[in-house]
Amino acid sequence: MPERTVVSELLIPADAEAGKAISTLLHEDDNIMVNHVRFRPGDVAASVTRPRRISLALKGGTLTKVFPDGHTEDMTYEDKQFRVNPPAPVFAPKNNTSEEIQLYVITLKGQVD
Repeated sequence: MPERTVVSELLIPADAEAGKAISTLLHEDDNIMVNHVRFRPGDVAASVTRPRRISLALKGGTLTKVFPDGHTEDMTYEDKQFRVNPPAPVFAPKNNTSEEIQLYVITLKGQVD
Protein backbone atom coordinates (compact mmCIF):
# COMPACT_ATOMS: atom_id res chain seq x y z
CA MET A 1 0.00 0.00 0.00
CA PRO A 2 1.38 3.46 -0.82
CA GLU A 3 2.06 5.90 1.99
CA ARG A 4 -0.87 8.16 2.77
CA THR A 5 -0.95 11.18 5.04
CA VAL A 6 -4.16 12.97 5.88
CA VAL A 7 -3.99 16.62 6.89
CA SER A 8 -6.63 17.70 9.35
CA GLU A 9 -7.18 20.60 11.71
CA LEU A 10 -8.41 18.07 14.30
CA LEU A 11 -11.64 19.95 14.85
CA ILE A 12 -14.87 18.22 15.73
CA PRO A 13 -16.61 17.69 12.39
CA ALA A 14 -19.97 19.41 12.02
CA ASP A 15 -21.56 16.03 11.27
CA ALA A 16 -20.00 14.24 14.28
CA GLU A 17 -22.51 11.86 15.76
CA ALA A 18 -23.31 12.47 19.43
CA GLY A 19 -22.20 9.65 21.69
CA LYS A 20 -19.54 8.28 19.31
CA ALA A 21 -15.81 8.86 19.66
CA ILE A 22 -14.27 10.84 16.80
CA SER A 23 -11.32 9.12 15.12
CA THR A 24 -9.33 11.08 12.53
CA LEU A 25 -6.82 9.21 10.37
CA LEU A 26 -3.61 11.24 10.34
CA HIS A 27 -1.25 8.85 8.55
CA GLU A 28 -1.25 5.34 7.10
CA ASP A 29 1.39 3.30 5.30
CA ASP A 30 2.42 -0.36 5.07
CA ASN A 31 3.75 -0.39 8.65
CA ILE A 32 1.64 1.91 10.79
CA MET A 33 -1.67 3.72 11.09
CA VAL A 34 -1.91 6.90 13.20
CA ASN A 35 -5.26 8.19 14.49
CA HIS A 36 -6.25 11.13 16.65
CA VAL A 37 -9.14 9.92 18.82
CA ARG A 38 -11.40 12.28 20.76
CA PHE A 39 -13.78 11.05 23.44
CA ARG A 40 -16.22 13.76 24.46
CA PRO A 41 -18.05 13.13 27.74
CA GLY A 42 -20.31 10.10 27.20
CA ASP A 43 -18.66 9.07 23.91
CA VAL A 44 -18.00 5.42 23.16
CA ALA A 45 -15.82 3.86 20.44
CA ALA A 46 -16.64 0.73 18.46
CA SER A 47 -16.63 -2.61 20.24
CA VAL A 48 -13.87 -4.44 18.35
CA THR A 49 -10.77 -6.55 18.88
CA ARG A 50 -7.76 -4.27 19.19
CA PRO A 51 -4.29 -5.06 17.82
CA ARG A 52 -0.99 -4.06 19.45
CA ARG A 53 -0.93 -0.26 19.58
CA ILE A 54 0.87 2.67 21.11
CA SER A 55 -1.16 5.42 22.76
CA LEU A 56 -0.17 8.94 23.73
CA ALA A 57 -2.62 10.94 25.80
CA LEU A 58 -2.79 14.53 24.63
CA LYS A 59 -5.49 15.14 27.22
CA GLY A 60 -5.82 12.35 29.77
CA GLY A 61 -8.70 10.95 31.74
CA THR A 62 -10.36 7.66 32.53
CA LEU A 63 -11.92 5.45 29.87
CA THR A 64 -14.07 2.49 30.86
CA LYS A 65 -13.59 -0.69 28.85
CA VAL A 66 -17.01 -2.31 28.40
CA PHE A 67 -16.73 -6.01 27.49
CA PRO A 68 -19.44 -8.02 25.68
CA ASP A 69 -20.33 -9.91 28.88
CA GLY A 70 -21.06 -6.59 30.63
CA HIS A 71 -18.08 -6.41 32.96
CA THR A 72 -16.06 -3.21 32.95
CA GLU A 73 -12.47 -2.17 33.59
CA ASP A 74 -11.15 1.38 33.94
CA MET A 75 -7.97 2.58 32.24
CA THR A 76 -6.63 5.97 33.26
CA TYR A 77 -4.31 8.14 31.19
CA GLU A 78 -2.43 11.11 32.60
CA ASP A 79 -1.83 14.08 30.28
CA LYS A 80 1.11 13.28 27.95
CA GLN A 81 1.26 9.65 29.15
CA PHE A 82 2.67 7.14 26.68
CA ARG A 83 1.47 3.52 26.80
CA VAL A 84 2.22 0.38 24.78
CA ASN A 85 -0.99 -1.66 24.66
CA PRO A 86 -0.88 -5.38 23.87
CA PRO A 87 -3.51 -6.93 21.60
CA ALA A 88 -6.86 -6.96 23.39
CA PRO A 89 -10.12 -8.88 23.10
CA VAL A 90 -13.33 -7.17 22.05
CA PHE A 91 -14.27 -4.16 24.19
CA ALA A 92 -15.78 -0.71 23.73
CA PRO A 93 -13.96 2.20 25.43
CA LYS A 94 -16.32 4.79 26.94
CA ASN A 95 -15.67 8.19 28.49
CA ASN A 96 -17.79 8.32 31.65
CA THR A 97 -16.15 11.54 32.85
CA SER A 98 -17.16 15.17 32.38
CA GLU A 99 -13.95 16.05 30.50
CA GLU A 100 -12.85 15.34 26.93
CA ILE A 101 -10.07 12.74 26.47
CA GLN A 102 -7.75 12.91 23.43
CA LEU A 103 -5.32 10.23 22.30
CA TYR A 104 -2.91 9.64 19.46
CA VAL A 105 -3.15 5.92 18.68
CA ILE A 106 -0.44 4.31 16.56
CA THR A 107 -1.37 0.86 15.31
CA LEU A 108 1.53 -1.37 14.31
CA LYS A 109 0.63 -3.40 11.24
CA GLY A 110 1.83 -6.95 10.60
CA GLN A 111 3.03 -7.60 14.16
CA VAL A 112 3.07 -11.22 15.29
CA ASP A 113 2.33 -11.77 18.98
